[in-house]
Amino acid sequence: MRYLIDNFGRKIDYLRISVTEACNLSCLYCKPEDNFIHKGSSELLSFEEILRVINAACSLGITKVRLTGGEPLARENLFFLISSILEIPQVRDFSLTTNGVLLKDYVPKLKSKGLKRINVSLDTLSSDKFKYITRTDYFNDVISGIEASLAAGLLVKLNVVVMKGINDNEIFNFVRFAQAKKIILRFIELMPLGRAGFGMAGEPDRNLFFDNLKYVPNFEVRKRLEYLGKVTPCYGFASGPAAYYRIAGFSHLIGFISAMSEKFCYNCNRLRLSGDGAILPCLGSSFRVDLKAALRKGAGDKEIAGLITKAVRFKPMEHSLREEDKLPYCAMSEVGG
Repeated sequence: MRYLIDNFGRKIDYLRISVTEACNLSCLYCKPEDNFIHKGSSELLSFEEILRVINAACSLGITKVRLTGGEPLARENLFFLISSILEIPQVRDFSLTTNGVLLKDYVPKLKSKGLKRINVSLDTLSSDKFKYITRTDYFNDVISGIEASLAAGLLVKLNVVVMKGINDNEIFNFVRFAQAKKIILRFIELMPLGRAGFGMAGEPDRNLFFDNLKYVPNFEVRKRLEYLGKVTPCYGFASGPAAYYRIAGFSHLIGFISAMSEKFCYNCNRLRLSGDGAILPCLGSSFRVDLKAALRKGAGDKEIAGLITKAVRFKPMEHSLREEDKLPYCAMSEVGG
């Protein structure tokens, strides 16, 4: 089988696809509150174009595909894309990340199309705090979506971005909630993208969310969890960015995605496709390769595969999210996280 290998010997077999930057939430660390202009539908890749990119990527060795957004379920006729992806024989691992707002009504159809697992992003178990973080009132919809997914037999992973002074007092509550629901819980470090940026020179309206002491390193989260029981690592549980641990007395593992404090770039296997058709070899880099222009100029499959290969050649050894002058300026909703 053919493999994509970058300049540092990493096998690239995972493609994350943002199908839309539109979202029914407006989270503090993700999207600007004002002046965020969504791209028109003609600026986004069509499903047919996305499928061409996936097939080209699969010809190079991609076997894992995840749909993200924005909010992917906000994209009209998403089920056509899901069904089509699941028919591609090289795609051995397919999943979806959602904020859960629309999930309850879509679970039966998602299950019928063959979806087996889903990631739900939820940063608080308080309805009032949910309103503050997301600037919306959809908390009960998200909880209902999680319940519906579990009832349908889907494997659910719960992603929580920990923010000091906002939700870091809910860490124990999340552990207990995940254990009760038999959900895989993952704590994610806040990253300086979009609303969580550093506030670079020449961008006076850029939010200083990351700098203003909202960031909580995951080693601190693990230290706090010692109050619940001894925390021990579980090696070899998964091949993704999460490091998993077990808390004594609790049955389900807890994952930690620590992009800032414990870089996992050494084994990164991912590429990202933005909604407007750019391949990003690294979330923490401004480099991108425009596939949309090539697709719309009539590029053949080999040319598209060649552009994907080019992106892999420019994949950096590690991200530069700690370096202000190299920080990409984009909302998380534009690139799919």
